[in-house]
Amino acid sequence: MPMHVLGLKIGVVEALDGGAPYPQRFVTATRKVAAAGPLKIARDRLAGDEQADIRNHGGPDKALLCYGLSHYVPWREELGLPELGPGGFGENLTLDCMEDEVAVGDRWRVGTAVCEVSQPRVPCWKQSARWQRPHLTERMQETGRTGWYLRVLEEGEVWPMAEVEVLARPWPELTLRRCNEALFGPRDPHEAGILAACPALAVRWRDQLLRRAGD
Repeated sequence: MPMHVLGLKIGVVEALDGGAPYPQRFVTATRKVAAAGPLKIARDRLAGDEQADIRNHGGPDKALLCYGLSHYVPWREELGLPELGPGGFGENLTLDCMEDEVAVGDRWRVGTAVCEVSQPRVPCWKQSARWQRPHLTERMQETGRTGWYLRVLEEGEVWPMAEVEVLARPWPELTLRRCNEALFGPRDPHEAGILAACPALAVRWRDQLLRRAGD
């Protein structure tokens, strides 16, 4: 059964008010707004979308950020944020799938573009600062509700409700949830080594897992 783009979002760099223990003002592009599309999916980003921290966001391995729509129900309840919805975690694409259903190396046709799942997201403190929930980043890691990135193999266009077709699943056992558990859970050198050997995994994620495998 095909998936669909249930939310298409872009954002611009802006300064937001933080709160203890975060900076009083911080720069981010995590606050996304709905886009009508069609928008071009380029090699390094979605057209109209910006990144404040280009070292950790955007680029070939992190061209598009995805998040599962069904995660928003438990987050609204846990965080007491009834307004939290698609785009709330800074994603470009809100999809009808989750980390235990997606694997590294999955190849998708997204609209007219061809993309590949490259890594789970490593949540940063800016999500906590934006929503004024100090433990949110840690909870994203603990729950495995992190989201994930796509690299772009063939540029194309995407629009709201565009079909997401699975073209290939070369490593179905290497789910994003498994990757998250290997990086954020109890240290398991053998498991970290298995995941790090996947050639589709983004280089920075591979390096982190190799450190866990060798510590």
